[in-house]
Amino acid sequence: MDQLYLGIDIGTSSTKAIIINGIGRVLGFGRSAYDNFSSRIGWVEQKPNTWYRAVVASVQEAVGQLKGSGRIAGIGMTGQMHGLVMLDTELKPLASAILWPDTRAVDEVQSIKRRYGQKFFEMTGGPIATGFLLASLLWVKKNRSDIYSKIHAVLAPKDYIRLQLTGKIATDPSDACGTGAFLPAASQWAVDLIDDLGLDPKLFPEVMPSSSVAGMLLPYAADHLGLESGIPVVTGCGDLQASAMGIGITHPRQLLVNVGTGGQVFQLLNHYAFDPCGRLHTMVHADGRSWHAMGAVLAAGLSMSWIGSIIEPDVVTGWPSLFESSSGIIACDEDLYFLPYLVGERTPHMDERLTASFWGLRAEHEKSHLFRAVLEGVAFALRHCFDTLSTLTERPTVIRAGSGGLKDGHFRQTVADVFGMPLEYTEQPETSSFGAALMAQSGVTGKDLEVLINGSVKVIGVIEPDMNRHQIYEEGFQRYRQLARVAIEILG
Repeated sequence: MDQLYLGIDIGTSSTKAIIINGIGRVLGFGRSAYDNFSSRIGWVEQKPNTWYRAVVASVQEAVGQLKGSGRIAGIGMTGQMHGLVMLDTELKPLASAILWPDTRAVDEVQSIKRRYGQKFFEMTGGPIATGFLLASLLWVKKNRSDIYSKIHAVLAPKDYIRLQLTGKIATDPSDACGTGAFLPAASQWAVDLIDDLGLDPKLFPEVMPSSSVAGMLLPYAADHLGLESGIPVVTGCGDLQASAMGIGITHPRQLLVNVGTGGQVFQLLNHYAFDPCGRLHTMVHADGRSWHAMGAVLAAGLSMSWIGSIIEPDVVTGWPSLFESSSGIIACDEDLYFLPYLVGERTPHMDERLTASFWGLRAEHEKSHLFRAVLEGVAFALRHCFDTLSTLTERPTVIRAGSGGLKDGHFRQTVADVFGMPLEYTEQPETSSFGAALMAQSGVTGKDLEVLINGSVKVIGVIEPDMNRHQIYEEGFQRYRQLARVAIEILG
């Protein structure tokens, strides 16, 4: 009987489940969508039990596609990073989870910046930002002491789901790095920092290697999922790290460009290093033997879906035509720009006050121009991340395209043109859940992750940059940076 591996990805807008065999062939896939909610401007929350229901639905869908013999031999976990799940002594959620785009903890972030300055970057590998677990927890302590006083443990979203599956509380080094309260150089909690901020270090869970077995699937969870009980559940990692593995990133000369709700640029590091200006994050990678540096755009896919839903509400038939109809337009060549700061921005500005805007809008511009300007604005924001990342890493030779918005061939070409580098893409668009499944395989079999990645991830296409367009985009990118500076100056 074939050994199969299940990967679960707890995303911001949906949960995905993928089942692969021992050579990385996908045998089943399921997806269950959900919304977040905002009871106030700047607040972004989800109910943790929403994720569990989505896990059940997506896993059942994936399992229902299996044909012939085979059994699930291991389960891997990944999910959205930085979010705060607060549990009581009975391991039940005390409130809705506070997610990474949430900006309520502005005062807490500013207080940490004033108090620690560059020392914070040195300790934690990067800056603190609103939406990070540490900042959100400080906000809860200050503003909801009734909740804080009852907290027994704090977890990241994927760790909450693994708790439901196994009954075990734990996290991994990558999601621990994403809290803002972890020491990536030492791979341990920043206990002195946590204590100095007046928080209880005991609230933070045990840290286990990403490919280690954290527990076994409980009978009630197995019954919900349609699986056997006792299946090993691997600790897992953050979604960006899982995506890097699922797309075949194994050495520093490869640049991961990822577009989900947010967007990231990511490179492996052979040694620990941090950005002294606090614009990047250095984290422990899920392979357990290296680090990576990353820059983050808060509203990458979010900007694309926002403009798409406004000008073409029919997602199925309308959006593909928008990509097609706008592909011949170079918006910046018409002096039309979009700054994609719908929920503030991280790299390199690290300013939650920034807002999105069109610049150069004229009466002759149509919806295809607006859509194209947003695509270019997202690509420019990712390029801005990359230029910042380049101060810390070696020059990459190729881009590996992540999932989400980069599934579209026209947008892939735009990114290749803006960066001026060839862009490779793989046969598996669901890279995070695929990476989680590979971790499950590594954890159960003991096989080296890099060996599994190289044997399972197949590049099926390369998009070469159009260097004529690249020259136009180089000028447009410099103008984009000027406009970003103006936007920052307006804030004062």
